[in-house]
Amino acid sequence: MLHGFGIDIEGTNIKVKITKAKEQPEIINNTEYCDIVAKKAGIISKITAQNGTAVVNVGDSVKAGDVLIKGVMEGKYTEPRKVHSLGSIEAEVVYGKTREIFFKEEIYKETGKKENKYEINYRNSKIKLYRNNSKFNDYKTESYKKNLKISKNFYLPISITKITNIEQIKETQEHSLDEAIKIAIEKLTVELENEIPSYENIVDKNIKTIENENSVIVTLNYIVKEEIGEYKKN
Repeated sequence: MLHGFGIDIEGTNIKVKITKAKEQPEIINNTEYCDIVAKKAGIISKITAQNGTAVVNVGDSVKAGDVLIKGVMEGKYTEPRKVHSLGSIEAEVVYGKTREIFFKEEIYKETGKKENKYEINYRNSKIKLYRNNSKFNDYKTESYKKNLKISKNFYLPISITKITNIEQIKETQEHSLDEAIKIAIEKLTVELENEIPSYENIVDKNIKTIENENSVIVTLNYIVKEEIGEYKKN
């Protein structure tokens, strides 16, 4: 299932970013037999089994899909019987990303110059209200589409697209080793912000670097404590 998408145009290149919607967990009635399994990999740090049998120990490494609490109760004098598992499993989960930064790289810098162009869209047809392509050699493009309407809830099958070309110039930028590492850490931190459920539960952070002749490769890892169990019918 798709959650949304975005389009970024740079010169003759078009980048499409697609966001996948998070899958909804399976809803299981509390009277159904089920196990509790790991929804992601981690190292077990705490186990609380209220119903069912824990099949992992503190310190164990698990991967997504591994059974943590089995929906089975075993008595000393009774036969094993299936149950609806209840409990919680806390684990230390690693969130990490890697980025390579070159000591010398070409970057695009905006000059502040812009040009606007417009298009009219009618059903499957497109009418360009301009003759030529951009007057800029290097540029990035942003677009905004507005649908026309004649009342609050009645839209016409016509829309107008505003296309803005923003001029860029190519520059060569040089970094020292320390500057390159700092740039990589800043970029990786931003990328990981959207993945880590809660910064309050971070228990450790480590940074690894590999220096090459022309670049440095930086890996940033966060260790986060979180609940990793989810129900699965057995």
